[in-house]
Amino acid sequence: MFKRKALEALKDWKENYAPKYAALLEGARRVGKSTIADKFAKQNYRSSLLSRNYKFGHCF
Repeated sequence: MFKRKALEALKDWKENYAPKYAALLEGARRVGKSTIADKFAKQNYRSSLLSRNYKFGHCF
């Protein structure tokens, strides 16, 4: 159910905000944020870029 709600929210973002604003997926570790972003990108775009930013160091 969460994945479906997240995908619906991303579809709303794409229709209403995508030309001016980036999407930011926040949440706890290991809950599927990257998986949801990847699935959405594959369904809605020809190509995509996934960027992972870490708040507490380990940025490479």
